[in-house]
Amino acid sequence: MKKFFAFIEKHAIAVLVVVAAITAFFLVNALGIGLNASYTSFMPYGEASKVFHGGQDGQIPDLGIDDSQVPASIEKAFRATRAGQTVPEEVEYGPLNPEILESYDFSTLASPSDEGDEPHGAGTVLVLIEGADLYSAETLNLIQYCINEFVSRSDVGSGYSVMDFVTLEATGRRITVTPMTTNDGGMWSEEEAAAFERHIQNDPIVKYFLVGGDGSSLMFEFPISRYNADVEAEFDAVFQPLEDYGLNVYFNGGPVINYKVMEYLIRDLSTLMGLCILAILITYYLSFRSKRSVLIPGSLSIIGLIWTLGTMKLMGIDITILNIVTPCMVITLGSAYSIHVLSEYYAHFRDDGTSELTPVQSASRITSTIVLACLTTVVGFLCLCVSQTEGLREFGVAVGIGITYCAILACVYLPAILTVTPAPKKRQIRHYDKGLMARLVKFLSVTITKYWVVLIVVFLILLVGFLLVKDDIPIDSNYMSYFPESDQFGQESRAFAKAMGGTNPFEITITAPEGSTNYFLQHENLAKVRQYEEKILECPDLLQSISFSSYVAYANSLVGGDYAIPDSNGLINMLSRLVLTMKSYGISEISKIISDDFNSVTLMIQNWDSVEQDLMTTSSITRAYSTMVDNLDILPEGVTVTISGDPVVNVKFSNRLLSDQNISTILSISIVFIIAAFVFMSPVRGFVTIIPVLSGIMINYVFMYFADIPFDMVTVSFSSIAIGCGVDDALHFMIRYSRKRKSGMVGVEAIRQTIVETGRPIILTTISIVFGMMMLSFGSYMPIRYFGLLMSVTLFGCMVSTLIFLPPFAILFSRIGGWVKSHMHGKSE
Repeated sequence: MKKFFAFIEKHAIAVLVVVAAITAFFLVNALGIGLNASYTSFMPYGEASKVFHGGQDGQIPDLGIDDSQVPASIEKAFRATRAGQTVPEEVEYGPLNPEILESYDFSTLASPSDEGDEPHGAGTVLVLIEGADLYSAETLNLIQYCINEFVSRSDVGSGYSVMDFVTLEATGRRITVTPMTTNDGGMWSEEEAAAFERHIQNDPIVKYFLVGGDGSSLMFEFPISRYNADVEAEFDAVFQPLEDYGLNVYFNGGPVINYKVMEYLIRDLSTLMGLCILAILITYYLSFRSKRSVLIPGSLSIIGLIWTLGTMKLMGIDITILNIVTPCMVITLGSAYSIHVLSEYYAHFRDDGTSELTPVQSASRITSTIVLACLTTVVGFLCLCVSQTEGLREFGVAVGIGITYCAILACVYLPAILTVTPAPKKRQIRHYDKGLMARLVKFLSVTITKYWVVLIVVFLILLVGFLLVKDDIPIDSNYMSYFPESDQFGQESRAFAKAMGGTNPFEITITAPEGSTNYFLQHENLAKVRQYEEKILECPDLLQSISFSSYVAYANSLVGGDYAIPDSNGLINMLSRLVLTMKSYGISEISKIISDDFNSVTLMIQNWDSVEQDLMTTSSITRAYSTMVDNLDILPEGVTVTISGDPVVNVKFSNRLLSDQNISTILSISIVFIIAAFVFMSPVRGFVTIIPVLSGIMINYVFMYFADIPFDMVTVSFSSIAIGCGVDDALHFMIRYSRKRKSGMVGVEAIRQTIVETGRPIILTTISIVFGMMMLSFGSYMPIRYFGLLMSVTLFGCMVSTLIFLPPFAILFSRIGGWVKSHMHGKSE
């Protein structure tokens, strides 16, 4: 190492030229780094759902159904409704002895293939139109006009809404499959509008599916090929007449959400980097009162950031909602190494302005601290690599690389540039030696060593508080909660979800026992499905079910029966053909509710948080999921059940985040302990070293509990990161303390001297990092704000713990060690 630093001192300018060349290379790559705003890319889609078994002991008899009794007329009738034609004939159904009339000739009607292909690309946009007077002819004509204008765009495909749906009507014992509206896209009449409203109000199936729960909103789905600022402006212009008319228009769906998140990413990326750099520079100036102490370490942070972003580009890592804080983390954490080098540099200047050591010699004395601090910090980030979420793994790798770059630059770039720049002035040296910070550190050295027993008791009280609240911290993986309360898109999305009872339903798929035939056309089996469905809908977090059983129950109620499955099979068979025909037209929700062989049914159930009156949350999903599982015994014996859909994926992701956090935290603590125990050749000192990070994490948990801050996709990573970052101060302290003990100092005196020598750089580095982390509170995205706040609290807690809790435990173990040695020596004599 002496030869290495001698080379830097001799060839300082050449070293700076090499650093500049490397920076230019990475800058070219950094300018091309990608942005990925897709929140769904982190979700565990595609994983197999847990399989449950329904029913209790006992067998359901195989009733057997003759499939030939189901005519093809229902399929043709549905085609007629899609073509906007009236079905003149009616389907007759008697509740005791059902009959279905002969087939009709609808051979000239359009088939599904005539509708053409839909465009693919960005995804599906949802448009919700809300108002108090939707069902007048004037309003519907205006809506129809705007929809026609919307669909006329080349990047918008043919949409789907309740206007394209069918309903059931009854006269006496006759049921008619009829369109929701016979309007073919032309001018609406008052009669058509009144019939449309009547159909919607009478049909419970479309509520929370295509129509708002109270009927005051209509939802339209449109596939689109792209979505950006220009497209959004054009969409707003198309629907502006509705806004002017007094209606509310809300846009939602994957393309819209991704675009809004991208806006935040772009805005926050530049703003937060600038704020973090400004915060670091201000901290440098207040600490050293020197322009050189601002520009030199500031340039290191910027160089480290450029190298990091360039490396991310070369590795194919994009900026995402999970790793957007990477630049700020590199800038902020990298500044700590600069402060260590500058503090050591200033510490060896005399009052006359001369120094005992050259800049390179000063840097060499702190190198072991920087290397060890870098190692433990990188360990904290790399522990995220055990995460099952790719975004967290990329985040850990990216920041780990950036921190390593900053440590290398602190040992190479800083001493080189300090060598070719003038020495600090006398007034700057006096401020360093005798300023407020120096007086504070001396006060702490006396007070802490005097009341060390009291401080250990305080630590134990903190431990009890942590144990009481650690299991009560909520977790939130609901992306909509990440938008600020004042954000217009967030407000509109909540209004959208409230009107529609949520946005992503549960899907409960019930599959017949192997070898079954037409299993769910047997009324006893379908009746149990309906009984199960009604039972779980008693849960206030579940609002509406779209299912084959609910269709059959609805149809039965139209002909004078109960809202339940009829005792005979005629109506069941009729509706099975209706649903199969709907499937052929690609109606996504309906296409799932029964399989072509009638051996599998799926319940589509909307989820809403009844407690918070908000979008689905982990709590509401958990309550609903428990209700579904607890009532599986109602289902027929031998069926298998899978519960899936976005709510389940959301819970899986939440559980995965918590699991990742626990594993990475335990791994990080273990590795840091092993490193410290190895460096100091003492398990006891290894344990003392990790006390500050344990304290910092405990402080943070208590803070999260009282501030009601949840874990989410970003904040869940703070523990392992905080361990790696927070242990830096403890390592710095313990390295100096070990040196004092080796020089012959006794316990308390060694502690006092160590606090005096390390207190200033420990406080300054922490203030620098905390100040930089607090800049994240200006972010647009709530997880970024929370992450900055939690990291600030944790690292500040680690700093306080290093100066408040670590010395008392060091004194305690020193005295225990002395007592043991004395006791063992007495026995040997």
